[in-house]
Amino acid sequence: MTQDHTVEVRDTSDLRKYRTEIPNIIDEILINPYHFRVYCKLKRIAGQNGKCWSGNNELADLCGMGLTQYKKSKKFLSEPFEELGGRPLIVIT
Repeated sequence: MTQDHTVEVRDTSDLRKYRTEIPNIIDEILINPYHFRVYCKLKRIAGQNGKCWSGNNELADLCGMGLTQYKKSKKFLSEPFEELGGRPLIVIT
């Protein structure tokens, strides 16, 4: 006779490992797909601490775009948005 066993699997890691939350305002601003991709990648890498130490070349590769397009998108995202009360989506220091 075989016995049925119940197996329970629990993942106790931080759920942020599996997802990145994107503010709804990003959809309202209607940024182009390149800008959206760069924003999402930066948001994912920066995580809770809000800092990203990756270089432009690496980030452009991770976004699947050329360096020139990546830099244009990063510049666009760092400019003030009326929808955000004159604040940018990202801050470059």
